[in-house]
Amino acid sequence: MTMGLRYMTEMCDSGSNFTFFIDGDYALNITNLLTYLHNLRSHNDFYGGQMWFGAPFRQRLHKHYRSLEQYPYAYYPPFIAAGALLLSEDEIGRAHV
Repeated sequence: MTMGLRYMTEMCDSGSNFTFFIDGDYALNITNLLTYLHNLRSHNDFYGGQMWFGAPFRQRLHKHYRSLEQYPYAYYPPFIAAGALLLSEDEIGRAHV
């Protein structure tokens, strides 16, 4: 993702309002995405995707396992899951430092 952000800031012509990162194992409905973007009130300062609410995985064999020592809280704060991420052009500039 870091390399994607770098590529967008250094190699792509400005002119697109958004960049969309998506994992290969996700499905995307282009019509729904375009409808959503068309209905946005602003194309500035946008950072979006699937909001994830949840608890740390405490099962030792899980690939995302976190012990109580690593993360002592019962829940993570809400965050955007990394599988599909939509950023406005100005957010890309902030993300790539």
